[in-house]
Amino acid sequence: MVDAEVYAGPGHFRTGAADSVHFTVRALELYRESVDDRAIRRYASALRRATRGLGPVGLDLVGLTLAPGSVMVCAHPVDKSASTLMSRLSDELGDDAWREAGMDRNIWYASILHFATDIAEPSGLVEWVAQRRDLDLGRAVMDSAELVRFRYEDGQAGRLMRPEVLATARTRILRPNPEAPRADLLS
Repeated sequence: MVDAEVYAGPGHFRTGAADSVHFTVRALELYRESVDDRAIRRYASALRRATRGLGPVGLDLVGLTLAPGSVMVCAHPVDKSASTLMSRLSDELGDDAWREAGMDRNIWYASILHFATDIAEPSGLVEWVAQRRDLDLGRAVMDSAELVRFRYEDGQAGRLMRPEVLATARTRILRPNPEAPRADLLS
C-alpha cells in the first residue's frame, strides 16, 4: 500500500491498512447511516447459516492488479471453501441478495489502495503493478466472516475506510495440521 502511494499520490483511501484490509464476499446494499434494523438481523442470520459446517477459507495471495477504482491483491482459493461460502451466502440471503443478483464474482481480491482523487503518476503506477502481477504474498486463512459497513476517516494515518463490524460468524475450527505452513489471519 505504502509503495503504491508513491505513484498514486496522496488523498487515496489506505484500504491495505491492517485494520481495514478485507476480502469482499458480497455487497448487500448501498451505504446508509443507520443500520440497526431487521435487514441487518436477516443478513447476520444468513451469514451464520452460510458458514455453518464450513472449514476455514484459505486464499493464496498471488500478485497485484489494477482496477478502475483501486490497487488490489489478487487471491486464489486453496480449496472449495471460498466458492462454497460465496454460493451458500447467496442462497441463504434469498431476496436480500438483490444487490449483486446476476453478478458473477469470479475473483477474490483485497483492495490495498482505493482511489479517491487523481493518480499522481498513472504510467508509473501501471508499471509498478505490472512488475508485481505474479508476486507470491503467501497464504491467508480466515476462520470467520464478518458483516461490516465502512466508515471514511481522515486522520494522522491518512484517509482510511474502517470497518464497523455488525456481526461475525465463525467457521468450524479444524484441528491444525502440524506439517502445514503457518497462516496469518486477515479479516
